[in-house]
Amino acid sequence: MPLTSSIRASFAAGALITGGCWLTGASDDPFLTTDRSTYVAAHLGGEGISERFSFVVIARFENRDDRVVYLARCFADSRTPIYGVLAVDATDSQGSAYDGAWGCVGHDRQFAVQPGDFRTDTLHLQGPNSYNGLTHEPYGATTGRVRLYYDVRYCPGDGGCPAPRSFGYSPIFTITKAPE
Repeated sequence: MPLTSSIRASFAAGALITGGCWLTGASDDPFLTTDRSTYVAAHLGGEGISERFSFVVIARFENRDDRVVYLARCFADSRTPIYGVLAVDATDSQGSAYDGAWGCVGHDRQFAVQPGDFRTDTLHLQGPNSYNGLTHEPYGATTGRVRLYYDVRYCPGDGGCPAPRSFGYSPIFTITKAPE
C-alpha cells in the first residue's frame, strides 16, 4: 500500500493498520480534544476526482501528565503543531483525505506544554491532499469517522523521548459533506 503522505509515515508507529482501518488507543480522558463531534466539509471547488473540501477544527491539548510535554512542529516558527488526521473505519483503504503531507526541518523548538497547562489551535483542514500519479484519483475518504493526532514527546527535538501514544489522540469525530 503506498504511503499517501509523509505524516502517515511519521505517525505509523503510533497506529496499526488492519484491513484499511487506522486503529488507535485513545484514552477515556484525552489530552487532545476537538470543539465538535461532527464537522461539515464545505466544497472548495472542482468536480469529480478534482473536488476539494475544507473545514476548521479547534483543537485543545491539555497536559494532564506530571511532566512537561512537547508537541512537534514543522518549523521552529510554525504556529500549530504537526497533526495527522487518521481514518478510523473508512471504506477507502488509503485513510483520510485530510491527512496532510508535511515537509519539515529538524529543530529543537517544539511547543512546550507544562503540567496542567493547555494550548488551543485552529486547524484549517483541506483535502484530498494526495493523488495517484497514474489515475489522478485522490487518496483518502472525504467523509467518515476520524481522529486527530499530535506527536507528543517528553523532550524537545525530533524523534526522541516519546510520551505514551494515547496522549496524542483525540476522540473520534465524524466528517460529513455540506449538501449541494
